[in-house]
Amino acid sequence: MRLEELSGDATHRLLDFVETHLTSVHPAFREDVLHAIKIATPLRERTYLIHIAADLSGVDRAILEPFAFAAELLMASALTADDVIDGSFQRSGEPTLQAKANPSKAFLVAEYLHNIGHIALCERVLAVEEDIWSKAANEFRQAFKDLLLHQYLQSSMEGDTSVSHEYVDTLARGRTGKLIEACFAVPAIVSRSLSVENSLRECGRWFGVALQHRDDVLDFIATSEIIGKPVLLDLFLGQPNIVLSHALTLAGNPATRSTVLKYFRTTHTEKYSTRQIAEIQRDILSALRRSESFTFASKVIHEYCHRAKNAISNLPASRAKGELLDMIEVTAHIEFPWEDT
Repeated sequence: MRLEELSGDATHRLLDFVETHLTSVHPAFREDVLHAIKIATPLRERTYLIHIAADLSGVDRAILEPFAFAAELLMASALTADDVIDGSFQRSGEPTLQAKANPSKAFLVAEYLHNIGHIALCERVLAVEEDIWSKAANEFRQAFKDLLLHQYLQSSMEGDTSVSHEYVDTLARGRTGKLIEACFAVPAIVSRSLSVENSLRECGRWFGVALQHRDDVLDFIATSEIIGKPVLLDLFLGQPNIVLSHALTLAGNPATRSTVLKYFRTTHTEKYSTRQIAEIQRDILSALRRSESFTFASKVIHEYCHRAKNAISNLPASRAKGELLDMIEVTAHIEFPWEDT
């Protein structure tokens, strides 16, 4: 089942689970919880990746449903809180909860989602031995602990123009890298296959970092309609990513550095008009192309996707493996708007 085909069904099952924890809450709170889940990566990518890893591990997908619920809920919690931290007004093309309600309510909903996510991890499927279930659940808990820690470190470097691309890479590994690694490792842990676990764990780690860096590139070259949130957000918030760290510390291009610093941590995108955003985006794209910062980021993404594919080269051919390789290949290739089609 392809990602687009899965998302609707996965969302229905997730909401059915969440509704069991919303039976006696205030209607406005229920509405806000469901809104937060709706706009947090609506394609349910983590569920899809857990299913792919389940097929590669020879594990029944249904057994792993509590982990899929936990992954989506804990991520929805993190993204809801992230929107409060960043002051974001849009996600997945919809108003964020902090914009729809207010930051205080959004923070409390984020806490509630985090709690339900941990409840999901406690709902052990009896077909899985308790020690294995505990190990798998702890894998997820540790991944989200790491994600929050590295999100904190990410926030701590706002406005820092000296952050190296190595440190940016470390943060990406501790956030998306660790999360996708857990999504891949848990099914293999349940299958008790150490060799498959090692392969999927390494694949997930590199694939996760590549996904994070790809998202950083799209923040510059895409439109808000495509990515579902304001463009240039990292630039305006002053958060160095794989592109900005190269432009500020490695490129050796004073003109590019000057252009980046003109907008770096200046204001939130909501304070700019649509016309101003378009002008700034053109200015920044021109500067980052001159410094070859996109070329640098693309090479890093290609390398990590290559490592992800190599990690599962020992696994037998299957439909699931083919789907995963296709997804990695798509991630590795970014279509830049100035390239000939």
